[in-house]
Amino acid sequence: MGFKIKKKKSIFNRLGSLNKIDMLSEAIDLYNAERWSEAFEAAEKGVKDYPNERRFWEIIAVAGAHLGKTISLQRAYGKLIALDANDDDAWFGLAQAYAIDSRIALAVKTFRQFLEKFPFDSKVETAATILKSCEKDLARILQDFDLPNTEEGLELACLHEKAQVLMHQHNFERAIKTSEELIGKKPDFAPVYNNLSLIYSLDDQYEKAVEIAQIVLQLQPDNFHALANLAKFNFFLGKRDEAEKYANQLLEIESDNPMIFAKKAETFAYLGNDEAVVESFKKFQQLKIELPESVGFFKHLAAFSFYQLGNEKEAKKLWKEAAEEETGEFAKLNLEEMIYPKFERNLFAFPLNYWISGKTFQELVTSTAKIVDGKNFDKNLQAKVQQFFNKHPNVLALFSNILERSDARGKEFIIKLIEWSKVPEALEMLKNFALGKNGADSIRHQAAMSLGQADYLPNKVKLWKNDKQTEITLLCFEVTYEATEVEGYPMKPKTVQFLQKGVRATHEGNFDLAQQYYEMALNIQPNHPSLLYNMMATKLNRGEKLDLRSELESLVERFPNYTFAVLSLALQYIRDKKLKEADKLVSRFHDKKKWHVTEIVMWCKFNMDFLIAKESYEEAKQWFGMLKQFDDQHDHSGMEDFFEKAELYGAVSKIMKKAEESKARSKKKNVVGSKK
Repeated sequence: MGFKIKKKKSIFNRLGSLNKIDMLSEAIDLYNAERWSEAFEAAEKGVKDYPNERRFWEIIAVAGAHLGKTISLQRAYGKLIALDANDDDAWFGLAQAYAIDSRIALAVKTFRQFLEKFPFDSKVETAATILKSCEKDLARILQDFDLPNTEEGLELACLHEKAQVLMHQHNFERAIKTSEELIGKKPDFAPVYNNLSLIYSLDDQYEKAVEIAQIVLQLQPDNFHALANLAKFNFFLGKRDEAEKYANQLLEIESDNPMIFAKKAETFAYLGNDEAVVESFKKFQQLKIELPESVGFFKHLAAFSFYQLGNEKEAKKLWKEAAEEETGEFAKLNLEEMIYPKFERNLFAFPLNYWISGKTFQELVTSTAKIVDGKNFDKNLQAKVQQFFNKHPNVLALFSNILERSDARGKEFIIKLIEWSKVPEALEMLKNFALGKNGADSIRHQAAMSLGQADYLPNKVKLWKNDKQTEITLLCFEVTYEATEVEGYPMKPKTVQFLQKGVRATHEGNFDLAQQYYEMALNIQPNHPSLLYNMMATKLNRGEKLDLRSELESLVERFPNYTFAVLSLALQYIRDKKLKEADKLVSRFHDKKKWHVTEIVMWCKFNMDFLIAKESYEEAKQWFGMLKQFDDQHDHSGMEDFFEKAELYGAVSKIMKKAEESKARSKKKNVVGSKK
């Protein structure tokens, strides 16, 4: 198909037509440049505004063929035929698209129509060859469906496949009507009910989907498609017991249809039963049969379950095999993750859209998008998300499985959703995930941070990091730049004036004047910790001899919650190499939720010095990074130089320590030997 456009320069052209020409020109330029993905998207955008412009549909058809989008091919060629019933290319293209997509009955019917309408077309010989092959497959399909190999049987099979095509095109309303038409003609046809139940489930009508799937079991009690669907639908409804009941029945079913193994794998992968997934896959391997559909996806699910059960070697092998198959796109993504250390991998069984449908997701987005920015934004967001959970409690029931088995995007989305909602049930699920070992350290740390923000975890908590449990400080707090009173120690207005003047004099280096202001303030409030602390600091700056540690200990004893005194004493303990005492002293601050910026700067300095003293340079560097955010008035180049060399310091220190330990052991051995 070729394209040319002549732009009319008449002043009478309507603006809408010009817009159409612009859109079409863009799509054609991309098409001619063989930029198939972009051309496809441009044409799809075009048909939304101009659904009867055949040139957009022609681009979708050709670009879709290059991109392997068989569903789009069927849709495009079907529309082209509707626009022009004598388009021989469209008839042939539609028949081919059906054949490629294994819609054999539709392929047979469409090829026959093509040969009848265009007996002298140059594609007749090719069409006849493909038709002959499809007719052989059709005989087998009709036999499997227990349908007669007649025109009536073909029409029934076509209706069944048409409903499937419409379902994949997300045209659920027409898909339901087509299925109901087939039921009207053959009410005992079990496959149509399975198909219809799937359509209802994709349209988020799970109750209706369960109702329809149960009709299949009335017709065929051992129908594994229906059992798998009922297990999955009840699971998505949050009815775990019902889901397990049908899953257990499915586990016992045997069939010579190879699709049973894929159905079992998918069902148990959703439910989190990795042992059953692996068992199903092993049986499939033992029988040495072929799985014509979805083999890549089947192997991907098996690989994920092998990995969950600790068999990384088999998982990697299966993902490599699956990546070579047509439905192995998820396997490719997991293989890319396997190059990272175990604690950095974001492996998954199903991406987010397999757990939460686009329809449900859009409902959430629409409801929260209406919230106006302002003082009550967080409160209003929480209310909207809770309303969503009240309407869709089944979504909430899926969270633990999504956190365990979804992709990184899915996990991150659920984490934020739980943080916004603050629903206790969801917070507990998130806590179990955060404190566990499943998934990448970074995502579990993100979950812990969200729990900290929701006051559901303390700031200091043990998380799995680098495959070992490590005590982590969650930086979940509010930092204010506004002048605030010291918590629990109110200050009179006149005292505040003298304090502010004293601080200003200190910054200017006039310590004598500063001391005078602090003395005037102490005359008003002689027992205020801020005044006593600043007076002590001023005396030191003036060169007076003080027992700093004793002064600080006295101050902390009198005012145990005064941040500056506590942190100053803790820093003194670090200098005296009393790390346990320092750590114990600051424990009261680990769950402090609100800091003044001057306090947070000192808190960062303490943690940085404490971790350097412990030779934990990497963690110390993180605190240094935060220090620089809040303290941009001072030169930090010296510390930056230090951290550049910190890794070397750490390595040398470890070598020296090992050498000293070895020397001590050797000396002890010699002493013991001499005694003999």
